[in-house]
Amino acid sequence: MRISEPDVMRPAGAPRNWLFLLGSLFCLLVSGCGGCQDDATSDSAATNSDATSKPDEKPKESFEIGPLVMYPGEFSDESRVNRFKSGHFATTSLRLTSNKSDVSGRMQTYSISAGNQAVPVEGTGSYVLSERPVSLAREEQKNLETLVFLPHRDFVPASISLRTQVIAPSGLPLVDTSGGAISLKPWQYHMLLLSSQPDQLKYLQVLDCIRLPAFDTIAPPPFYHVVRTTAGDPVPLSSTVQGWSTIAYLVWDGYDPELLEENQKQALLDWLHYGGQLVINGPGSLSRLQGSFLDRWLPATEGASRNLASEQFEQFNNHWAVPSNRSPSGSHRLEIPANAPMLGIELQPRAGAEMVTGADGLVVERMVGRGRIVVTAFSLRDPRLKRWGGISSFFNSALLRKPARKFDQGPDNNVSFAWRAPAGTFDLGIGSTLRYLVRDLNPDVSGAAPSQPVAVESGMGFDVVDYASPDGRLGDEDPAVFSRPGNPESSTPDDFRLFDGTTGQPDSGVAAWNDEYGIAQAARQAITHSAGIRPPSRKFVIQMLGGYLLVLVPLNWLLFRLLGRVEWAWIAAPVIAVVAALLVVRLASLDIGFARSQTVIGVLEMHGDYSRAHLTEYSALYTSLSTSYALQFDDAGGVALPFRGSGKQRDGSQLDPVVLERSINNRMKGFPVKSNSTRSLHVETMIDAGGALRLERADDGRYIIVNGTRFEIDSTGIVSMTEAGQYQAAWIGALAAGQSVEIRFQQVQASQLYNSWAETAGFVSFEKHARKLWLANNETNSPLTLDETVAASGLDEQKQTGFRDYLIRQVRNGNRPGGADSEMLFGFDAFRTALEIYGSPDDELGHGMGAVFDAIRSQWRIGPGQMRLFGAIRQPAGTHTLVPEATQKTHATLLVAHLRPAMLPPAAPDSNALQDFLAKQDQDRWLREIEDINKSLPDAGDGKPGSDEGNPAEEDGLGPAPGDSGSG
Repeated sequence: MRISEPDVMRPAGAPRNWLFLLGSLFCLLVSGCGGCQDDATSDSAATNSDATSKPDEKPKESFEIGPLVMYPGEFSDESRVNRFKSGHFATTSLRLTSNKSDVSGRMQTYSISAGNQAVPVEGTGSYVLSERPVSLAREEQKNLETLVFLPHRDFVPASISLRTQVIAPSGLPLVDTSGGAISLKPWQYHMLLLSSQPDQLKYLQVLDCIRLPAFDTIAPPPFYHVVRTTAGDPVPLSSTVQGWSTIAYLVWDGYDPELLEENQKQALLDWLHYGGQLVINGPGSLSRLQGSFLDRWLPATEGASRNLASEQFEQFNNHWAVPSNRSPSGSHRLEIPANAPMLGIELQPRAGAEMVTGADGLVVERMVGRGRIVVTAFSLRDPRLKRWGGISSFFNSALLRKPARKFDQGPDNNVSFAWRAPAGTFDLGIGSTLRYLVRDLNPDVSGAAPSQPVAVESGMGFDVVDYASPDGRLGDEDPAVFSRPGNPESSTPDDFRLFDGTTGQPDSGVAAWNDEYGIAQAARQAITHSAGIRPPSRKFVIQMLGGYLLVLVPLNWLLFRLLGRVEWAWIAAPVIAVVAALLVVRLASLDIGFARSQTVIGVLEMHGDYSRAHLTEYSALYTSLSTSYALQFDDAGGVALPFRGSGKQRDGSQLDPVVLERSINNRMKGFPVKSNSTRSLHVETMIDAGGALRLERADDGRYIIVNGTRFEIDSTGIVSMTEAGQYQAAWIGALAAGQSVEIRFQQVQASQLYNSWAETAGFVSFEKHARKLWLANNETNSPLTLDETVAASGLDEQKQTGFRDYLIRQVRNGNRPGGADSEMLFGFDAFRTALEIYGSPDDELGHGMGAVFDAIRSQWRIGPGQMRLFGAIRQPAGTHTLVPEATQKTHATLLVAHLRPAMLPPAAPDSNALQDFLAKQDQDRWLREIEDINKSLPDAGDGKPGSDEGNPAEEDGLGPAPGDSGSG
């Protein structure tokens, strides 16, 4: 039957709907629908009205993202240019505001290449992803800091890029931004001004000891990039000393120490003890620092105020007035008239402090560990000081404590520059005294082909004398603008802080992360040997089988025969079989490294009278089943990175992320080790040693060493050089925690300095051990027969079996004609390889501490007045924990303590002044720039910022240095 359309479409109650529509139409005609629309649409109407009144206003983005700042860096828009180096840790700050809602999640940052790909830790197949929690309240601005590793590259990049993402708990990326830095040259460092009025010290950035001047339009890159603090912005200092490695100097000028956070204060003290230098502008600064966290280490206390005129500067000028080449009888003197004196303070030196040469009463310095604090009695802000022709010489040699310089002029009128020291112009270590032993003592670098002096063409009318690598190249793209002293024994440098054998790395300078050279290389070889898998020997298998049969048959029968229940022996047989199987598995696992094992070689570096110590550990992790490891630290200063193994692993396109998670306690996680394989970790952290190693002097002149640490120290000895240059050594042996021992020195030759450790277990490297065994009955170093080679190994009978089998297999597998076993001949290399495999992993010789010790003593020089302690710590030194825990652990830690630093040489002025070699117009230009800087500054004390000059992106090309055009 056909259904009509109305029957299908008309709903029930249709007439009632029509009545509703007619009523609605009536309301519309009467009220314009205002009564039924006002409440519902008022908000939207207001919105439409705003949109009409402000047609150009854009809706707010979900997030406001500020530029990335890398510490030490400046936040102001006109000054923000990040500069950093590959191979260092950097603390970054990202200013972020959530405009629409509260946000929680995690922030991830990692280094990227020009192709936006993650940059790996070389040779590991992994990249480091820094992660931290994020919590943002709506419309609340936050500076989010994180510690990021900038990996070494196989060339020196022009810039460094970082990618930062904020990830929601759901995994959705909320923020994805990038930023970066201009690459510092290996010899460039930062100088940070902690100043209440940083513009008053703006002239420092144009001193020729900070950067060489420009001739024509281009200037060489500066030695230092001067960074100024800004009121209202975060203090641009990392809260962990890991982020301080590019800072060479802090200049403290009237800054309130309480503006620093507690972690920043601790990092500053750590930095000082490991070689950082602090310059204090005395008036207005010293009184602020007394009673602060720095009080204990200050070189002087502040006395009464006093006026300083030419009379007070007479001795100062006699030493620091730089000779004038244009007036042989004259010099660049600092003249201060009596009617307009400088405002100064009295400096009252503390114990351990010294007056800087030629500045008695005006400049006092004090060594703090390897570092130094220097304070002036006069203000570095004084305009007359800025215009003084000797200011660069004084600042370079007295305040920065760098070698004196000499300028000269050739027949082509080009000016040359050279240090009065065994170094090239752009020496890697001359710009900073910050050193970490494991990072900077690099025999493989300094032991390369001898450096030769070469002329570097600047193209700027300014020549420098430099030392370049033999091929003249640093990498694929950057010329070798670095230098190293040649053989360190070929000269006697004055300043052993700079020339003690530490050289830094050619791509990243000093204090950079080091996985490649020196101690790292020695540790790599040692942990690879110790973590090697050793198959069970034939004798082990026979012993296990014999023991099982002995228990199963005669002993089992005898036991129940004595009990009168011989039939029970059949019941006990399967139980014995199960127990024996478990026992064999357990013993075999111990023998071949089955399950998880960890082999650790550490170096603990301390400075006398300071309880904080720098711990480095190189760990080899072996597992029989695939394992993802994590490392938990007990503070926010510890870091761990993948460590390249002995083989040159290529970094493929597929990289594994290793996460460095930062919170109250740092954590490294996601470090994978595949089944039946070994991977290595490199860990560095500052630890609390529980107290300090103190060197005390008795009334009768005897030295006493006090072990205030929590460590029991074995094989302890001390080496020293007297102020007169004589070598001394003292052997202590065991030094218990809390123990005090008199040091009894004996005068020795340089070659005998480390003889006490030559036969000490744990200090003999595997290489030396193998060579000694080989030559014990083979003085001619000739090949030995199989029996002779096995006998020379010194192994016990059980290990000799595996040793012998290995040597025979190598001959058979190599298809070499061997004849009968007894006729085979073996050289030292085969002997050493077999010994490395079958030497006991539990043997102290396998710890590799001796190899590390050899790397140290072969390269590290000792200077007048210096005293160092070496010893062994058998228990784990750090408190960080590996998760999951290894079932087998082997630890060995070498303790290196700097009990007393080398004497500082007398501070010497430059031989002459650079401006004396310049044409009149160049000198006038220098003076004009200084005057322009002074005019841009506000009146002292008004607190207003001065104007900024130039484009910071072009700072590398700025700047003549100041000076005056006449002689005194």
